[in-house]
Amino acid sequence: MRALKIIFGILSLGLVVFIGYNLATAGFFGADDIMNFMREVVYLPEGTSFILACLILISGIILLACNGKRVAGGEIVAGILYLIAAIVGVVRASGDQMTLIYTGICLLFGLVMLIGHFVSRSRTLKRGMINREQFTGQIPIVPDPVGNAQQEAPAKKEKRTKKDKSAMREKPAKNDKPAKSGKHAKK
Repeated sequence: MRALKIIFGILSLGLVVFIGYNLATAGFFGADDIMNFMREVVYLPEGTSFILACLILISGIILLACNGKRVAGGEIVAGILYLIAAIVGVVRASGDQMTLIYTGICLLFGLVMLIGHFVSRSRTLKRGMINREQFTGQIPIVPDPVGNAQQEAPAKKEKRTKKDKSAMREKPAKNDKPAKSGKHAKK
């Protein structure tokens, strides 16, 4: 699932660049002020592509940001945003072929992210890598390296304070000189 998140995140960012290029060549970003731009977003078919590009960009960033971490929420949020983009594309598509293509890509990415998340979660639970209590964060459990038996996690070592460290490194008093050895030692 980790490789899939990287691939979908990079493809999403590439798709946003492609949509932005298509919108720029169509003259979508030529509005004089913000009100004209908002009017174009609401009423023109290219506005749908702009909304899709924003949702795809957010999803791609979420996928890439949550990639290395063991965060299950990133896949779910990205999948839901892809599906919202697909719904917006279906509802607002007015015969624009490119918008329908973007909508299909969003639908595919959203379904793959959500199904992949739940399939990988159930595989993890079935394989016995973790049990339900550990998955929900209630009991920390570590698998036994010898067998399949589960044992509780070892207790953490207590950190030593500065006083403990200084007591271990006590220096001898100045009057206590170590005995000399060799030629100069007194006999």
